[in-house]
Amino acid sequence: MSGGINGLVASLSEVTHVAGIHDYISSFASLALLTSFLGVSMGLKDFIGDMIKTPKVGQEPQKSYPVVATLLPPLLFAWFFPNGFVFALGFSSIFLAIIAIFLPLAMIMKKRRLAANTGAYQVRGGASMLGLVALTGMIIVVAQLAIMAGWT
Repeated sequence: MSGGINGLVASLSEVTHVAGIHDYISSFASLALLTSFLGVSMGLKDFIGDMIKTPKVGQEPQKSYPVVATLLPPLLFAWFFPNGFVFALGFSSIFLAIIAIFLPLAMIMKKRRLAANTGAYQVRGGASMLGLVALTGMIIVVAQLAIMAGWT
């Protein structure tokens, strides 16, 4: 049996005997990608617009630069690197580890340093739990780098 979506479809076809299950799963996967793309694109467009201080709708005519800056790079990437989506997902996992693990960890450590002598409530675990979280983040990053380098 093969892996990935085709393996899943083959396994589900054997078990469920539902005609057209490939179409259902393909439609679901396409809609999942589309809604994810739209949500991220809208947020990124607003972020870029705020960074370059474009006027909001209702104040002046909104400039199209944020839309172009949001959609053109992925379009060019998809055009020149058709199989680059999986490669880009590998890089995004590293950035997600930074955003979801290391930045909150740094904020917690700074807040604990500032509140060290105030007797403020702290969650159990202390420095050992923060070290475990940091180790987990490092394992995720190193594993992804090893996968990208072809070591696994």
